[in-house]
Amino acid sequence: NLRLSAVVCTHNPRPDHIRRVLAGLRAQSLPRRHWELLIVDNASDEQLAEHLDLSWHPSGRVVREN
Repeated sequence: NLRLSAVVCTHNPRPDHIRRVLAGLRAQSLPRRHWELLIVDNASDEQLAEHLDLSWHPSGRVVREN
């Protein structure tokens, strides 16, 4: 059962910043089956879904907001 949603809203994020955010989320201690990860791409110039690897999280996904 999901207990938590981690939502990261971003627009044209700096690659080093988004990598640090995802690394921090990946390292946290709550089992992944208890939380979902949503990256909200707020009309970035390049679609983030093409550049982010969320395969490490079973409930990770990128949502595009044009």
